[in-house]
Amino acid sequence: MKTKKLLLIPLIALLGACGTKDATTTTDKSEEGQKEERKLSVISPAGAPAVAMSYLLNSEKASFETTSKPALLKGYFAAKTYDVIIAPTDVGIKAIQEGCEYKLAATVTNGNFYLAATGEDADGTLNAGDNIVLFQQGGLPDKIFHYIYGTDFDANITYVPSVAEAGTAYGAKEVSTADGTKVKADYVLLSEPKVTALNVESDKLTDLSAAFETKSQTSKIFQASMFVINNKEPEVGNFLATAKENIEAMLADTTKMVANMGKAEDPQTFFGIPTQMAKKITDKNNGLAITYMPAKDNKEAIKSYMNILGVSGVNDEVFYQ
Repeated sequence: MKTKKLLLIPLIALLGACGTKDATTTTDKSEEGQKEERKLSVISPAGAPAVAMSYLLNSEKASFETTSKPALLKGYFAAKTYDVIIAPTDVGIKAIQEGCEYKLAATVTNGNFYLAATGEDADGTLNAGDNIVLFQQGGLPDKIFHYIYGTDFDANITYVPSVAEAGTAYGAKEVSTADGTKVKADYVLLSEPKVTALNVESDKLTDLSAAFETKSQTSKIFQASMFVINNKEPEVGNFLATAKENIEAMLADTTKMVANMGKAEDPQTFFGIPTQMAKKITDKNNGLAITYMPAKDNKEAIKSYMNILGVSGVNDEVFYQ
């Protein structure tokens, strides 16, 4: 199967409103012309969510694409560009609340965030005087950190755009502040696969996903979820049953992950992570936090998670039944 990375920004992504265009489902007829199958179109951000869906490269019933620009996903909801969109859970739910014709079907990755000590902090204990590096200001990593730690450390937080820059700060043990001043970095928020790429020792890591679950008591980090378009049955139902089966099989035997990812023309570009690193991290206690959690079985936990992120008014109409 030919694989594609998407880079262009559609006009509807800039407008942000839900449109009326149908998703790009295609119809294939058998040689006898007696049977029709609709091929579902699927888009995922690169990284762990794309690895979770890598089995689709073996599928004749779905076309699978990835994007290295997750900001585009909101526009795809609005335009109904795809039948299935893998997206940050809060982004997808907000799109549904705004009238986009999708349902939340399942979560495919939980959080894999860590606060990594650089070794520069003399007392080895996080306190208000320490310099902290976070990425994606206002985004999920920022929200998770502040839910756990509150605002006591805000005076010494420096933001960088992405986990790539956070990794650079960790390696250099310093970061440039907004005015260009370089300061030492005592703690840096990271996520996989950057943690493994940097060979951060386990005793320097605080698992923020575990800390989040402990504090919330009722919620995991439902990081990336699968949203399916309305009125595409029975294809959607069959797709979801196959997704659960394939994801669980891949987690049980990561050689299947290697084989799946190898179907891409350029796996590292397509998935945003080298194949063997994805396998290594998954073999290490499922470090990419790949999962398959049906939304209908986790409604209350998802609602709690959304409340924590500041998204209110989530009702049962959001969920695929």
